[in-house]
Amino acid sequence: YFQSTLAAILNLIHFLIEKKLIFPKNGKMSMSENNVEIVPHPKRIFLYIQLKMIENLPNMDGKLEIHLSQAKNTLTKLVDVYPTDNIIDLSIFDEYKPTFSLMVEQDNIEDANILSDNPLLLTLYNRVMVRVPPDEVSVRTRSLENEKVKRKESVKENKRQRRRTPKSIELKADIEEKVEEEIEEPEIYEEQLRPIAQGHIDLLRLYTKKRELATFYTILYQISISEESFSSCTAAWEVYALLPLLKDMTFHNMVHVSFESIFNVKPNLSENVDYLVADFYFESKIPNENNQYEKVKFCTFKHFSKQLVTATDVLLGWENLRSAEPKNFDCIGICCHFSINTFNIFRHLVYEENTKIHAENVDFSNSVISSNATHRFVLTEEFARILEDVLAFDEQQILIEMYHIDNPDDIIVKGHIDPAILLYPEVTSKRFAVELSSTDTKPVKHSIKPSSAKLSSIRVLEEPTFAIISICFATPLTESFILTTLQDTKLPKFLSKYNETISSRMEA
Repeated sequence: YFQSTLAAILNLIHFLIEKKLIFPKNGKMSMSENNVEIVPHPKRIFLYIQLKMIENLPNMDGKLEIHLSQAKNTLTKLVDVYPTDNIIDLSIFDEYKPTFSLMVEQDNIEDANILSDNPLLLTLYNRVMVRVPPDEVSVRTRSLENEKVKRKESVKENKRQRRRTPKSIELKADIEEKVEEEIEEPEIYEEQLRPIAQGHIDLLRLYTKKRELATFYTILYQISISEESFSSCTAAWEVYALLPLLKDMTFHNMVHVSFESIFNVKPNLSENVDYLVADFYFESKIPNENNQYEKVKFCTFKHFSKQLVTATDVLLGWENLRSAEPKNFDCIGICCHFSINTFNIFRHLVYEENTKIHAENVDFSNSVISSNATHRFVLTEEFARILEDVLAFDEQQILIEMYHIDNPDDIIVKGHIDPAILLYPEVTSKRFAVELSSTDTKPVKHSIKPSSAKLSSIRVLEEPTFAIISICFATPLTESFILTTLQDTKLPKFLSKYNETISSRMEA
């Protein structure tokens, strides 16, 4: 047995030497550093989140709850049951304050960009019992009513059969009373969740090289302005991590890409605005071996609405926090720190060479298609240098393609942005006027003598459709350095009417 075991060990050593996994050194066996690469497993770090205080809650029937959601899908309530619901029951908040955990990987740029572009969404709900109208009764309730009708008919049939006996006459009153009880329709109630208000927590500021314990003060603004008795409530949240989220990795820049509005809207865009989608790509200017221009998508905008330009400032919202249900496009609780000053909406725009866009000809009595949303990305030193080189050597451009969500292969309009101007010294932000060309090459025909009512629409058809896209860096791309504070409040307010110094500097 000993000899067979020794022979097996010698065969294993011979195999490892042959495969160059180990080699003899000074008569001893050692690992080959040239052939074995030890890859450390990334550390998984948990962010712990707890609501500490909430004030100014509305007085409503039913129960108030706060629902937490995050796009990374690793948010979990710390309880002993599974699956868990990420809900805070405010009716028992004084007795029970739950803690939630969000798992992220240390030094993981993908996780960092998920948290950067998807703040933690907080939604205040009212769980209430609501009387269901007869025309909205559920299928289950309707089946119960059908059973009652059948029982009613059965009672009537028994009544006809008992008429043949004298005893049936004596029981006539009792039977009629029972039939009336069966005919009565009971009031039906169903439990409903009514969204009341929303807010968010920007967790990106926790990306530092030390353990963090932070308190976030958030305001949950009403989703619908119809709630006259309620405007907003305030909450304090405590978020901490036992280990730093950054160990070896550093962030050297941060960028916002924002889609503002589309002007001179043509009929092909104005139809089914709710289904419009805009994809942004990095597209190569040099064809590959198959004579194709390679492109890589980096963000998408899919919440558009048709509206008129007003004289009030417009706040930019987080694109990934918007939803159709509840419809929260106008909720202040999902907005970031950027705003659009409509009085200066066409100031300091960057146009392409030989452009056909004439902003002064835009008719503000016509509707525009607005998104007013933003995406945010963080850049490591390596990616910042790659992006700088790509723009410097004129290898890439930004491609915008718009289509309806139910037909992604049918591109309605598309446009291009040349972001090379962002390489100029001290330039941190620019707003681009991007012409959106239709992929339909059919010419537009007009009547020879149009009526005065059609003149405005004909002018829109003659003017090119264009969109305003803004790109804003935390620091100039050519001067990227390690960011010590990851907050939007530190970014230049290039859209603010109170920052004329930045606007004048952008003219350079």
